[in-house]
Amino acid sequence: MKYLDTFFDTSLRRFQNDFYQAEDESITEDDDKFLLALDLPGVEEAAIEVTVDNHRLQITSERNGRKSSCAFRLADTLDEDNISAAYKNGVLTVTIPKQAKAQPRRIELSA
Repeated sequence: MKYLDTFFDTSLRRFQNDFYQAEDESITEDDDKFLLALDLPGVEEAAIEVTVDNHRLQITSERNGRKSSCAFRLADTLDEDNISAAYKNGVLTVTIPKQAKAQPRRIELSA
C-alpha cells in the first residue's frame, strides 16, 4: 500500500483548509481505490456534507454551531461518478475509485 505522499503527488491534492483541522486524517491506496478517513467525533451525520464538482472533493461539517470544511483536488485518473462516503462511530470514510485502465489487446490485421 502506498500512503499520503504518493496519494497527493499523483491523484489528489488538498488545496483548502478553511477552518477545519481533522483530529486524525488518513489516506490509503489500494489497487482500485483510495480511502480517505477523517475523525469527526461529536458531529451528527446530518451535519456532514460531501460533494464533488469539477474535480474538487469538498467535505463540510458543523459541530456546536461552528462550520468547518476541507477540500481536495481530484486527478483525472479518479472515478468521480462513483465516489461514496460512510459515517460510523465518529469516522467519515470516503471511497474514491480509480478509473479502469485500458487493457492491452491484440489487433487483428485485415486483408
